Amino acid sequence: MTTTAPRSAPAPTERTRYLRFEQVALADLGPAPVAGRGVRGPGGRDLPVGSPLPRPVIEALARARVGAIEVVTGPAIRPADAASSTFQMRAALIRAVMWANLGTQPPEAIARDPEVGTRAVAALGLAVAASSWFPPAAELITGYGLGPQFLGPAMDRALLSAATGVRMGWDDGVVAELALSAVFSGMGLLAIPAGIGQKPTALALMERRQLERHPIVAADLLQPFRHLSPLVPQVALEQAERFDGRGYPSGLSGSAIRPEAQVVATAVRYLAATSDRPYRKAMPPHEAAEVLMSESGRLAHPSVVHAFLDAVAPYPVGSLVRLSDGRAGRILRAGTGSRPVVEVNWGPDGRVTDPVEVDLTASPTLFVSAS
Repeated sequence: MTTTAPRSAPAPTERTRYLRFEQVALADLGPAPVAGRGVRGPGGRDLPVGSPLPRPVIEALARARVGAIEVVTGPAIRPADAASSTFQMRAALIRAVMWANLGTQPPEAIARDPEVGTRAVAALGLAVAASSWFPPAAELITGYGLGPQFLGPAMDRALLSAATGVRMGWDDGVVAELALSAVFSGMGLLAIPAGIGQKPTALALMERRQLERHPIVAADLLQPFRHLSPLVPQVALEQAERFDGRGYPSGLSGSAIRPEAQVVATAVRYLAATSDRPYRKAMPPHEAAEVLMSESGRLAHPSVVHAFLDAVAPYPVGSLVRLSDGRAGRILRAGTGSRPVVEVNWGPDGRVTDPVEVDLTASPTLFVSAS
């Protein structure tokens, strides 16, 4: 599978790129550089993307005769006090908690194509790192967002958005800002009374008005992010808009909605469909994919929806599923569309059986009934 943009795909808004991956000679590193991809630490292991590079690490790289490394560059990459041990301990804690709340492990498995998965995870890694060392982000997470009800959906939304951005053909810096924006896009929902979001019946007029203010609340909370990436408050404000003009808070439509916000909106819709709600059970991923296809052109630009469906594996490799004939097993390969290749290990009675590889593409009467 290629990672070029689908035909007629909207391009990301032209603007300054606030997060960029660049190859820099070791001798030309500025003060307090931040690791990009493939930077190997003294212990021989790759450092997490977005990790601050202290002087001992740089000296070790020089002794190993490393000529150049990839670093993250851009305005306001990290504050000057990031070298303090207290700062580093807090940043490490935030990163660990964020990764622990990601639903798909390993995260690369969310994508149909390994290259898409690898690039999406690198972008998410930078978003997580930025969240840990950019003070406004760290303060929001520690003050409001450490609970799984926020971080779980936020991380899943960011990973799905990043994979879609890669599939759209966007460069790695854009995808990293997209992932960062997706992490915080739902922040305004934390200010809405919990009963509104979980109400099993139709919302009253005043309740709906409260709900429809959450993008404005989020954009206001996220104004300090303009120094790290102006895209973050912009996506928060627009991710509830709809391509057909039926969204909120401003009723924007078509190209007036930033492509990055359309990507996040698509990820949010998919996660909502695959999650339990007070008024319905979660849909299986392949049914959620069909819902997205039916809403293409209303929810978001058709190429955004198609890119999402091309990028995201409804059933990640390694996940356990039950087939419609009662047998169960694990996903071996993404397969075609929503019909993966399954290694069946259990019979309908739950007893272990000899492994049998079943390609659902070649078995039209079978489908995944539960995951």
